[in-house]
Amino acid sequence: MKKGENFGEKSLLLESPRTLDVVCRTNCILYSLSIEIIQQLVGEKYKDVLYLNMIKMAFSKSELLNKINSTLIENTFSLFSVKNFIKGEVVLKSGYNLTSKIIIIIEGNLINQKINKIICKRYDIAFENELFYKIGNEEKLKHDLIADPDCLLVEADKNEFIKILGGNFEEVIKKSNAIELLQRIPIFRNLSTGKLEILCKITNVELFDNGHRIITQGETDYKLYIIKSGTIDVFINDNYIRTLNNNEFFGERALFFNEPRTATAIANGKVECFSINSQDLKLILEDKLTNYLKGRYFLQDNSVEIKDLDFVRELGKGNFGNVSLVNSRKNKFYYAIKAMAKKHIDLEALHKNIDMERDILLKIDNPFIVKLVKTMKDTKNIYFLMEYIKGKELFDVIRVIGLLNENQTKFYGGSMLLAIEYLHERNFIYRDIKPENIMINESVK
Repeated sequence: MKKGENFGEKSLLLESPRTLDVVCRTNCILYSLSIEIIQQLVGEKYKDVLYLNMIKMAFSKSELLNKINSTLIENTFSLFSVKNFIKGEVVLKSGYNLTSKIIIIIEGNLINQKINKIICKRYDIAFENELFYKIGNEEKLKHDLIADPDCLLVEADKNEFIKILGGNFEEVIKKSNAIELLQRIPIFRNLSTGKLEILCKITNVELFDNGHRIITQGETDYKLYIIKSGTIDVFINDNYIRTLNNNEFFGERALFFNEPRTATAIANGKVECFSINSQDLKLILEDKLTNYLKGRYFLQDNSVEIKDLDFVRELGKGNFGNVSLVNSRKNKFYYAIKAMAKKHIDLEALHKNIDMERDILLKIDNPFIVKLVKTMKDTKNIYFLMEYIKGKELFDVIRVIGLLNENQTKFYGGSMLLAIEYLHERNFIYRDIKPENIMINESVK
């Protein structure tokens, strides 16, 4: 065994004495976890969690099964039963149908005793090629396979496995690819597996060549588009607004309003999109998802101008500008607006910083990151029109509720990690993470 590998789970799972010696051949540093610690981490059903992780690990090493969405795989977990064999015991007898069961070796080896050869080892899926790639007559095992040393495995009926996944493997792989992408999109991330599977069924794939107008300002159609690969440029009145990348979506106005498109979306290079008809999507929308999409609708209303905004109150002061709460007379929606004096920008030579901040914010769209609607300017200031978060800074929240308990720490920490994960996936690093820069929505309980 080498760096990164683990051992000892067999005794932990079976609560049995160790069946092997483990000897250091060089100086070693090991990390160890007791049963008590594992129970604290994952609960009383820690054995189920460990078995599931081992199944996932075996599937991840499979050329075919690693393409199946992990959520779908978890649906099959209840099919697997655990079997333990002592050294020398026959695990599979000659004549065994190689295509009948999915067998995963958790510990030990399966040995062809006649030729003294290891046929299957740890984390192998036994006879994977015969299971998933061979078509035609059933293949039979020609010789007994024995355990050497003690062997622990899990097994499930192949037909039941495929049935739960939802069809033949070609269909399963296609569905997995679609679910994988849909789950990466913030608005669909928390949908149930059932809803995601329904969403897959109503989702179409469309290909566009460079320069193709996917939607055109002024025209009427009722589709939501999700970018699977490529980039799309958005224009309003022939003026460039922003660029959309993989996993981002557009056209959501069609979900709520029977009105002409307010922007033009043009393929920048070869583009592949998922498209969903708004009437079909409305059948599976949940209230929270609907409200989020409606809010996002206003956060992409680039027609808002400074003259449309009424000052409500000041929200805060920063090193480079003041932030105020404003209300749009056009759509009655509240925004936050950051005003930065041009003189100060010139004095501090901040033009490059401001341009970079603008470019990055226009490329990101995530529920855990404050949204930039647009930038504007007048003779004195440059303005960033932003999403308004009604609440307090985490710095102030902590001082109201006092020392955070475990659940609160997990909640706030997890929320920040989701935002950081999103940025890192797009090769952005935010280097000023602190409680003063984290806003807590007042609806959080």
